[in-house]
Amino acid sequence: MAVPYVFNPPIIDFPETINYIDSWSGTTNFSAQSSGLDVDVEYSFVSFCNAYGTLTLPGGLGDFPCLQVSNLEHYRFYWSGFLVGESYIRSLYWLIEEAGIAVIIVSEEGSSIPPEDFAYSSGYNRMYESSKLLASNEFNLNIVANLEGPYNATYEMMNTTLNSDILPLSQPFDSPPWNYTGTESVSSIPSPDIVDWVLMELHDTSLAALASEDSKIARQAAFIKNNGQVVGLDGINLPVFDVPINNNLFAVLLQRNHLGILSAMSLINIGGTYNYNFTDSPGKAYGTDAQKEISAGVWGMISGDANADGNISELDLAENWENNAGTTGYEQSDMNLDGQVDNNYKDDFWFPNQGKSSYIPD
Repeated sequence: MAVPYVFNPPIIDFPETINYIDSWSGTTNFSAQSSGLDVDVEYSFVSFCNAYGTLTLPGGLGDFPCLQVSNLEHYRFYWSGFLVGESYIRSLYWLIEEAGIAVIIVSEEGSSIPPEDFAYSSGYNRMYESSKLLASNEFNLNIVANLEGPYNATYEMMNTTLNSDILPLSQPFDSPPWNYTGTESVSSIPSPDIVDWVLMELHDTSLAALASEDSKIARQAAFIKNNGQVVGLDGINLPVFDVPINNNLFAVLLQRNHLGILSAMSLINIGGTYNYNFTDSPGKAYGTDAQKEISAGVWGMISGDANADGNISELDLAENWENNAGTTGYEQSDMNLDGQVDNNYKDDFWFPNQGKSSYIPD
């Protein structure tokens, strides 16, 4: 189990009362891992309430007076006492009185200070979907994972070759072994960053080892992007679920020809969003060697399960690959997701991974 970060001193949250042109700041230190190294992190932030206005929410939810807070975070990374890097992130928060954060937009992380009007974002969360504005059990799901097959270690992201007129417009999990009856579909693939469809399952239980068919509370098909972020059908926003949770929430992520993974720890709820990153530690997926190190310090789902039975074995060749060898298109035997089924990818993915199995409990 990963050791939790210890912040010394504790991170300062938003003040209880915020007015226009208020500002506040804070600093802390903690230890973390970066590129496989144990590093010490100096963290500081400066927040400034720099605007106010009226926020119009979609779906007939109404218009609300709001404040905008610009929050600039600065990270300095030290290894053995030497400064080895630093980065900045700016977040814009829209706050509604008595409801809290309604929307968050986060800049890309970089070595220079992002401007107030940054042009590119790495995240956009509609927090109002699970806030006091809605009397429901809705929450966002923020899952990050990698697929070994399309992962490009040079660029530290996944290839999107299937996005070139090969990806289907409807979810592909409506047949065995998934038998998912959801109707998720799009008129066109909404973003060039999308790699493939994935199927999410949520379990309400106390421990990962107790996740079973009986603890399953929801399923939903979604897209996975080249940076590992799982997003909804618009290609931007996080998937939304509307189910009550009585114990802890665990997530399963399934794909057509990679071994499925189950979160080893319960997801963390931050402001109505349940968060989990599978990619930064081998212990993030339940089981022994349930993921594979696909680049230094980067972990991903294991390719080669062409028949999606949870095991990489001779059956994957006999039942799928041998029948499709030499073909092109959206095939389960396409182990690196480039739209082709050939010997190289069998040798590169199925052969070294044979004998591995998924650890998702029955």
